[in-house]
Amino acid sequence: MLFYLALGVAALSFQVNAITLALAWAFVVSRVVHSVIQCGYNKVMHRFCAYLFGGLVLWALWGVLAVGLLLG
Repeated sequence: MLFYLALGVAALSFQVNAITLALAWAFVVSRVVHSVIQCGYNKVMHRFCAYLFGGLVLWALWGVLAVGLLLG
């Protein structure tokens, strides 16, 4: 839900740029990797690393949006 909200905030505040797009795609890729690991060999630590990376990317996306809103 936070990902979709971030995309909506980015679109409505005219903050769709290379950084936000790269972070959004990095989050999507992390979710795909997480799903492939879960449906495949399901090594928990590998899956956790993909999940953690996605969470950090989402935090970074929100940070970029917050800075853009505050400085914009």
